[in-house]
Amino acid sequence: MTISPQTVPCRRAAACTFVVALTAMLGACGQDNRYVAPPPPKVTVALPVEQKVTRYLEATGYVAAVNTTNLVARVQGFLQAINYKDGEEVKAGQTLFTIEPAPYKLKLEQAQAAEAGAQATMKQAEADYERQTDLSSRQVSTKVALDNATANKDTAAAKLKQAEVETKEAALNLGYTEVKAPFDGIVTARKVSPGELVGANGPTQLATIVQTNPVYVNFTISEQEVLKIRAEMRRLGVSKQEVAAIPIEVGLQNDTGYLYQGTLDYVSPSVAGTGTPVTIWTQGFVWYSGVSTTPRHPWHVSRPV
Repeated sequence: MTISPQTVPCRRAAACTFVVALTAMLGACGQDNRYVAPPPPKVTVALPVEQKVTRYLEATGYVAAVNTTNLVARVQGFLQAINYKDGEEVKAGQTLFTIEPAPYKLKLEQAQAAEAGAQATMKQAEADYERQTDLSSRQVSTKVALDNATANKDTAAAKLKQAEVETKEAALNLGYTEVKAPFDGIVTARKVSPGELVGANGPTQLATIVQTNPVYVNFTISEQEVLKIRAEMRRLGVSKQEVAAIPIEVGLQNDTGYLYQGTLDYVSPSVAGTGTPVTIWTQGFVWYSGVSTTPRHPWHVSRPV
């Protein structure tokens, strides 16, 4: 094979390039592999501050009605009307049930008539007594006549008193034909129907009314918490009256935060196995009995934070 003279310099040049690169690689392998430390971290320094913070005693409680009353028929009669809807909010004094009033109106009129007759008899007896007293003082009448006039006057006074009582009783029974709400609240579903005879064998329960505002919030605290509170009271020099005046915050399970406030109403004087029952009086907290709540009681102390 014939080799052209022009190709020889090119091959020599390539060989020289390869030798230079190999020499450079061998030289790099000979350098030291040393660890380079990272820069120092930044440290933020803050001075301690002492300020007042609030510690809370939190518990789980439930709502209880301040007043719950069974509405009953106090007189016998046929139920004439039901003047509310089941579960409706009512006002104090609102008529909820009406028992047939006509028979009791007649009894009241009869009692009033008997009272009027007793008053007339009383006037006559008093006039006769005064006359006999005058005659007896002039020794015109006998002592027996005066004694009879005195007895008739006393008997007339007793009968008048009895007539007045019977009139008041008849008026009361007529008033009982209207069953009214004793306080603001929610009335449960009725237990009777219009036209039904009620009060035949004693009081008949018609429904129940539950007061929803204000309400109680009841909860229990443990023995350890009771001891902690008493120790804190001694340390701060706080009396029971001052503790009762501290507002207690209350929230429902689905509330964000504590939206209601109450005041301490009752603390049991004994510690049972489950703890000490505590009752809060809460105004403006409208909810149903038995609903779970989260009350918390604040204690203001100064601690470094």
